[in-house]
Amino acid sequence: MCKATHRRYFETIYGFQDKGYIYSVLFYNIAPILTKDKESVLLTFSKNSKRNLYSIWEKYRNDIEKQFDLDFFQLRKTDKTYNILFYNKEKLKKTLSKKRNRRFLERFGYNGLTDVKDYLRILSNRYERACPHEIGIFLGYPLDDVVEFIDCPNKECLFTGYWKVYNNEDVARQIFDHYDSIKEKTMNFIMDGHDWHMIYDYLDKKNIV
Repeated sequence: MCKATHRRYFETIYGFQDKGYIYSVLFYNIAPILTKDKESVLLTFSKNSKRNLYSIWEKYRNDIEKQFDLDFFQLRKTDKTYNILFYNKEKLKKTLSKKRNRRFLERFGYNGLTDVKDYLRILSNRYERACPHEIGIFLGYPLDDVVEFIDCPNKECLFTGYWKVYNNEDVARQIFDHYDSIKEKTMNFIMDGHDWHMIYDYLDKKNIV
């Protein structure tokens, strides 16, 4: 991703009113979900952020739910942070139904499940203690990389991007570049002042990629 564009984007949106700011942060992060290229994204809305995203999320959450067809699940709420998983229901369901993923998740108590919400409830319960490492499956990370991260904590990874990559470096770089391309185009759309619903529709129809 172009660092100059990234810097200019966040400098630009910081001057937006609260509603425009939360929309800008949200669309930038979930763009690969809307294009159906990624299963989910975990976002933290904190009181300690520059713009107090905790309070802004509370204020505009209902508006976001009404305006856009988004699936999200609150994994944890504290007095300082919200941890929200935004996800593509069909893509996440497909990932969770893969035989190897199901067997892996059984290690952590995800037994006999078919509904995405049931998986998310268990994930949320486990998140109350600490962010569980198996969340990588929910986020679309390759199973082999998730397993190595958990079972071989001292092993050096090949590189770090959207996740720690231990295998198939070339494939991972292509995926990361694709996510970055979607997000960069989304940033440009927002900075150009396009309507939120138009941006949402373009992402949903994959016209932006």
